[in-house]
Amino acid sequence: FALATLFYSLNEPSKLLSSGWLSGKQECTWTPMVECDVRTGSTVSKLNISGFDLQGQLPKELGSLRYVTHLDLSKNVLNGGVTRATTGWSELQELRLANNRFETVPELKDAMSSVTYFDVSANNITGEIPVFLSFASNLAHLDISSNSFSSNIP
Repeated sequence: FALATLFYSLNEPSKLLSSGWLSGKQECTWTPMVECDVRTGSTVSKLNISGFDLQGQLPKELGSLRYVTHLDLSKNVLNGGVTRATTGWSELQELRLANNRFETVPELKDAMSSVTYFDVSANNITGEIPVFLSFASNLAHLDISSNSFSSNIP
């Protein structure tokens, strides 16, 4: 349901359709873009739709994918915010949103202890660097370059 909502909110991109999305098969067979937890075989754990020239905003329904560990939406033309789509994602380890048109840094309150890779470089983000980034205790990679921040890293 969440991935179908994503598909329709991005104006039914033909690149996703030709890659197997909404093919009538289970979402976990939409490889390599979607990977599922090996234990359940049905819980989406990784979503990689980088470089598909996708346009639009992320739907809040993505929030239902609570067990996603890796999200790569880089190299698209996505805009708006990400926070409402990732609320409740406590397992998130890698977030790759570089080279889009996002306007805010996603608040990952539920994943601050699990996130290790955080890239929002080359977007349209302005304002202060959020303090919550300083609470990411396992963060190994942070790239916020090529935005218009008005403060230093907290």
